[in-house]
Amino acid sequence: RSLAEVDRIVSAVALRLRSLGLQTDHVVAVQLPNSAEAVLTLLGVLRAGLIAAPIPLLWRRAELAPALARVGAKAIVAGGRVGDTDLAALAMAAAAETFTVRAVCGFGFGHDLPDGMVPLDPLLDVHAAPAFPPVERPVNPAAHVAIVTFDSDAGGVPLPVGRSHVELLAAGLSVALECR
Repeated sequence: RSLAEVDRIVSAVALRLRSLGLQTDHVVAVQLPNSAEAVLTLLGVLRAGLIAAPIPLLWRRAELAPALARVGAKAIVAGGRVGDTDLAALAMAAAAETFTVRAVCGFGFGHDLPDGMVPLDPLLDVHAAPAFPPVERPVNPAAHVAIVTFDSDAGGVPLPVGRSHVELLAAGLSVALECR
């Protein structure tokens, strides 16, 4: 895909998420296989001024629902399969148990999505999308939380950890410098 096409898709994802009533700094959980859709979704979440919470692919309902509640996720984006597990169906089940989740979106990856899930596949073929305006922040935008990752305490309980844009840039810079 060209950079212009990627930019249009990222804007379309951001607009779709905002059209679902999500506001600045709402948390959006993302449980997708390593794919272009996962990258485009994460970029769309960030462009919309939302906070992404990538969810490990091996987490099932027992881990997913409490994690969604713990971070106060307002939406989840899922799709694809891991072994016999349908991540879209898993997301729908976990969202039904989580009071804070307002929207469940997904990519079909060639399969039908569960009823009630907002399909994102059509956004991959968008040929024109209005540019998403930058989200205004009263303080340094780079110091703002961009992503929530999960660490574990001594007992193995997942703990959410907010990561700022600055931390993400620093992590990427170390890899870029090592690669020269």
